[in-house]
Amino acid sequence: MKSFVLFLFLFVAGLWVTEGQQSTQGPLGATGLPVTREGGEEQESAPLANDKEVLKESDTEVDQVTGVPLFHNEPVDSGNLTTEGESLFVFRHRKCPWGCFKTVSYKKRRCRWPRKWCSRYVIAYKQIRTPCHNCCKGWFRRRQKCIDINECTADPCGAQGTCTNTPGSYTCACSPGFVFNGTTCIDIDECSADPCGAQGTCTNNIGSYTCACSPGFVFNGITCIDIDECSADPCGAQGTCTNNIGSYTCACSPGFMFNGITCTDIDECSADPCGAQGTCTNNIGSYTCACSPGFVFNGITCIDIDECSADPCGAQGTCTNNIGSYTCACSPGFMFNGITC
Repeated sequence: MKSFVLFLFLFVAGLWVTEGQQSTQGPLGATGLPVTREGGEEQESAPLANDKEVLKESDTEVDQVTGVPLFHNEPVDSGNLTTEGESLFVFRHRKCPWGCFKTVSYKKRRCRWPRKWCSRYVIAYKQIRTPCHNCCKGWFRRRQKCIDINECTADPCGAQGTCTNTPGSYTCACSPGFVFNGTTCIDIDECSADPCGAQGTCTNNIGSYTCACSPGFVFNGITCIDIDECSADPCGAQGTCTNNIGSYTCACSPGFMFNGITCTDIDECSADPCGAQGTCTNNIGSYTCACSPGFVFNGITCIDIDECSADPCGAQGTCTNNIGSYTCACSPGFMFNGITC
């Protein structure tokens, strides 16, 4: 009887030491998780070290669009495969995950018959939610998930912008004259670009600017531009207008002068053109002289008439022209009557 018990003990111990279970790792399944195949025949053996499922955990980050864990298409062999088929899986790294899962692998017993001792198993995988890293800026944690913060509820853009919420952030579509500085809509200082140029002084306003332009220039809403004064015909009918940069000039008709604004009549009489022998009358664009007897207006002034040129004394006298008159020295027997001999 003792020999039989000793034989049975040695037989069981030999099975415990020499026999193991081989498990090979198959290709990836439709879910992206490894598929395993069970190999070898069913064996009786010593119990596992822990009679419960043995779990190995590794953090896996979630795709920002689909929410599916991101990992490479193929597992990477750890280089230390054992009869338990241990493998090392490499997962893609993202700096700020939207949420996290744990990929859990565990040894699951596969024995057809209920026996106390069983070493037959396969490696199965499942995913469980787990607390993840701190959520990125623009996200907050809710039930172990990172949820996007809708920053637009706080109206960060203000009255001068329209807020659009984006994943993890927001943008402001600002009104004209404002720009998004990453936080809100702020006024653009257009004057920093000197839009008015040398002919104007820029004043920045909330959402816009104005130019105080130099004379001869006008603000067109963008900059100071030259005014074409000639378009208003400032010289009138008595002049021809020439536009200059910032001003204009009038080439006036005779009898008119440019006073800086238009062509005005020249008061020639103010210069006493007729002299002592005439009375000046100013006309529009000209003047006339009413000359004293013996004088005539030549278009400029009153000049002495050379009456002798008309030979008023005739054959019986010699004419002498005087200022404003003439005299006749008559032949004997003739006399000068103030007109002739």
